[in-house]
Amino acid sequence: MPQRFWICLLILSFGLLTSPQQANAQDHLSGQQLIEIRLSQCVYHAGDNLEWAAPEVDDTTWERMSNRKVDPSQWRMWIRCHVRSEAIAGMAHPAAMVDLSAAYEVFADGQQIGSFGDLHTARFTFDREQIFPMSTLNSGPDHTLAFRMANFYFVRTYLQMTSGAWRAVVGEQATLAAARDHSLVANFPANLPQVIAGLISSILGIVLWVAFWADRSRRDLALLAASCTMTGLSRLAANFSSNFLFVMGVTLPSTTALVLMRLMGPYMVFIVLFYFRLQEKRVPLLLKAAALGYLFWYISGALAYFFPPRISFAYNWFTGDSLQNFFRLLGVLLALAPLWAFLPWATVRKENRAIAWLSIPQAVAYLLLELVRIYANTMSFRAQWTTVTLTVTLLGSVISATMVVFLLRDQRKRNRERDVLAGEMHAAAEIQRVLVPQKLDVAAGLSIDAVYLPAQEVGGDFYLCRVLPDGTQRIMLGDVSGKGAAAAMTAALLLGAAGRCEEDGPSLLMTRLNQTLRNRGISGFTTCICADVQPCGLAVVANAGHLPPYKKGAEIKVESGMPLGVALDGGYPETRLQLEPGDSLTFLSDGVVEAQTASGEMFGFDRTREISGQSAPAIAEKAQSFGQADDITVLTVSRVE
Repeated sequence: MPQRFWICLLILSFGLLTSPQQANAQDHLSGQQLIEIRLSQCVYHAGDNLEWAAPEVDDTTWERMSNRKVDPSQWRMWIRCHVRSEAIAGMAHPAAMVDLSAAYEVFADGQQIGSFGDLHTARFTFDREQIFPMSTLNSGPDHTLAFRMANFYFVRTYLQMTSGAWRAVVGEQATLAAARDHSLVANFPANLPQVIAGLISSILGIVLWVAFWADRSRRDLALLAASCTMTGLSRLAANFSSNFLFVMGVTLPSTTALVLMRLMGPYMVFIVLFYFRLQEKRVPLLLKAAALGYLFWYISGALAYFFPPRISFAYNWFTGDSLQNFFRLLGVLLALAPLWAFLPWATVRKENRAIAWLSIPQAVAYLLLELVRIYANTMSFRAQWTTVTLTVTLLGSVISATMVVFLLRDQRKRNRERDVLAGEMHAAAEIQRVLVPQKLDVAAGLSIDAVYLPAQEVGGDFYLCRVLPDGTQRIMLGDVSGKGAAAAMTAALLLGAAGRCEEDGPSLLMTRLNQTLRNRGISGFTTCICADVQPCGLAVVANAGHLPPYKKGAEIKVESGMPLGVALDGGYPETRLQLEPGDSLTFLSDGVVEAQTASGEMFGFDRTREISGQSAPAIAEKAQSFGQADDITVLTVSRVE
């Protein structure tokens, strides 16, 4: 089912690309009486002077639109265009239809006939072509259309007139209105693929955010979610500047749309981080520098929209075509990063191979987009790249969607494995809770306290308190290397084996437990200490590499053998101690000594020795509050006075 869905989506996407290309109002005016105002008829002058609207102004010294002189101190400009009178003669209701991406006022023969946007703040709203009636015209040999502009978004509009930032037509008002409405409908299919691509990316971002919320450890999903979200919002915001949304009566302030486009623009930075995170590799220094430069360009461009118009003009003058193309080249480098992340190919993990293959066409798609943007800044036939851009955009969205399908399938598999493991861990914890006694078996004349605090759900520490048939109190405490279910199973095995050796002394018990581990072929090792305390207070201790017990705030020296499971034939000598009434022995695991703070400071033997005379709960609580890093087990046995 998923394969059929994505194939149908791909066919639909490319089918939309064959729909009629974007049309403008002039296309519908074929055969009608109209005057297209060409750039060759216009001149411009930087600065601001209302007298420049008058038809008698001598503009022969003004700059032609083909000239590329920029004065960063002038953020306002005037454009004057001349139209022959006989061309307008006979029109009952002449009007000018203007499509100019800026805030401006328009004058006809010195009289203001309309305005668009706010000249004081240079803000304007993306909208369709504006129609201004030319009710009063002079009777001279020609007519003058003058535009007073506060350039904000296209602050270098007079350098971009050849790339679609300017359109002006004079004709009958009704004819122009009909043509404008026709262009809105005609442009609807042309912009549909871009909107679909934006919606696909946005939906993918939402799906990935939900997946990440369910599993916070998958930071790669969060990075890809950020990239998809930014891609979708950027493409949707870009269509606020097209006629697509105007069919639905939607407009958006230019600052809002453009800031959103700039802030969402550097989505490739997150793509780079995603691929390297997926491969668990460090991002190379060169890519880090490129990513930081790319982010700086987009973010600074977004902030520039909030600057005063004069400063914004200077910023855009400073970041001219050359500097913009440099940052675009950084984008080219980032576009190739997915291929970099999977090199060498032999190191790609099996679960990531499908995504690695998909990264190749995705890298090519992003590379083509960046190259088109670079050349579009310098070519006057940018419209010819529309089909390429839309094709690559949709291709990238479909690839991202397919990639998300693989990621979610892998995530689902991981969730199933995690659920199985969680069930096993829960079962192991239940076994361990049964094996760790809730009620201690204590011989007469003794008092025993025990605390067990596993570092995880299942730990490797274990202890045993049992009264032997002859009235001797047996105490055993051990620590299996490692953590989790494997350590818990080993601890359960040792406790079960110890229960069958009640007639053996501590030394022989250690020997039998060592043989049990060796015969079962269990890897790792286990430290263990066993003490048999007789009713008279005599304690016989055998130690297999475990921490010695404490008595009266001092560590007792006991002979020790090798940890269990290390050597096949290991001896475990016994040490005899005498407990007088009121004396206590404290047994503990290394989780107390090895407790450490976030900065790495260890609890250590000195602190352990100082608190060794306290109760088992007090010792465990102090070690845990210091910073638990391993299982903590404390057991104290006292001879009652």
